[in-house]
Amino acid sequence: EDFQARGLAQAKENLRIESLPNTEKAAYQKYLEDKRYEISMLEGAEAVGELRGREEGIKQGREEGILEGIQQERRANLERILQLRFGTIPSKISETIQGLNIQQLDTLMTTALTANSLDEFSQHLP
Repeated sequence: EDFQARGLAQAKENLRIESLPNTEKAAYQKYLEDKRYEISMLEGAEAVGELRGREEGIKQGREEGILEGIQQERRANLERILQLRFGTIPSKISETIQGLNIQQLDTLMTTALTANSLDEFSQHLP
């Protein structure tokens, strides 16, 4: 009686179900079908959610990449303007420029074009 063959418990359960009256057996079968349907719906919803999440992540990654590209271009343009107008840019100014966001870079672009010296430009750095 201590011996448990593989699948023995399942076989006992199947025999128990087969011995049920037809109405109870039908109710049990309906219950199993409902559970399978519920699991199927949950798995489908999970797959759809996962796909949407993946698509959203890709979209967000693209947008962030585009913004990063714009930001890098603006940094390079600002440094190029400063070099053309004032010569070599001190590393401290260059490092500060690397940490600026797009709005700050846009504001400083005008300052770089109108400042009379690199010192005057530096006074506008955050």
